[in-house]
Amino acid sequence: MEKNEILEMAKKDNKNLDVADIEAQKSGAYIGYFVLGISILIVTIVDRLVLNMFDFGAIAACLLMMFTAFLAKYIKLRKKHELFVTLIYGAGAIFGLVCWILQLCKVW
Repeated sequence: MEKNEILEMAKKDNKNLDVADIEAQKSGAYIGYFVLGISILIVTIVDRLVLNMFDFGAIAACLLMMFTAFLAKYIKLRKKHELFVTLIYGAGAIFGLVCWILQLCKVW
């Protein structure tokens, strides 16, 4: 096989997507998750210190985003570990949403 044939086969396998671009997107997504998590943590701590309450809406939004990301990953990979993490994030998101709704209704 020649170099050009190998490159053509790689393009077909990757559906004309640039591997470096895909890796950059993954890296950016992970950095985004980290920044989101730190931001939610800061907002939650400030809300607790200033308003004497937890911001369950922000926590629920963060967990819902992570649930969605891991659900997509599980659907693609079908690994039990991904399903377990998906279920944990889903349960956390539901809990956060319920707490947020209870806060809005001034029940809690």
